[in-house]
Amino acid sequence: MESKGQCVTELSVTKWLCDLAFLADMNNCLSDLNLKLQGHGKLISTLFDNVKAFQRKLELLQGQLRKGDLTHFPACKSLVDDSDTDGSQVVRQLRSEKNHNLIKKLREEFDHRFSDFRDHEKAFNLFQNPFSCVPAEEPAEMQFELIDLQESAEARAAYRDKNVIEFYKGLSPSTYPALRQHAVRMVSLFGSTYICEKTFSTMAINKSKLRSRLTDGHLHAVLRITTTEMEPDIRGIVANRKQHHKSHCNLKGFSCGATGIAPE
Repeated sequence: MESKGQCVTELSVTKWLCDLAFLADMNNCLSDLNLKLQGHGKLISTLFDNVKAFQRKLELLQGQLRKGDLTHFPACKSLVDDSDTDGSQVVRQLRSEKNHNLIKKLREEFDHRFSDFRDHEKAFNLFQNPFSCVPAEEPAEMQFELIDLQESAEARAAYRDKNVIEFYKGLSPSTYPALRQHAVRMVSLFGSTYICEKTFSTMAINKSKLRSRLTDGHLHAVLRITTTEMEPDIRGIVANRKQHHKSHCNLKGFSCGATGIAPE
């Protein structure tokens, strides 16, 4: 603003700069969480783990701010280091009760918004860590299956070497029907609106005014291809197709070309 010759009085007010630096640091933390919650193929249990980790980080930030520790407040620390006056005045401003209450309110808001997830936390843990669960504390239909699973060296090796979805795919449907069904429920839960937003963005790109001949059927096919991870077996599809006509044919005494049929 100074380079453009515009005077902004707030930029010379210590209290206003402290509020700006604190807001920048908190928004940076929220942006990091937002990035972790985005992306294709994120399981709801993983997303909830990210939310719980963020809530613990808020608790840590709240305690550090009370002590004047700005280790995880880079903008605030930079403001203190660049202060023309005594930095202790800036630190006192940053340690104000107002900033402490803001972090407290943010923690409470997260607790409220994700309270439903807390109710299903035990089911998430069973899905993610079946070997650390206590069978007697789990639903009756899964107790024997959990004991068989936890005593299987082969299953432990598969759990260690594969991702959680591939691990459950490899379980025998006859031996672990209840555990596989539980895994299906967990995988099918949508933890975010990422897929919906991606689908709408793809539709907006493809269904433009310049593509007036695009039918709903074609648009549906484009969206289906965009949002799925399934890879079609092209060779298998082609092999099962019957060839109804040939581009060239040879008849007795005749040849079929691009210009018609003519005697050889």
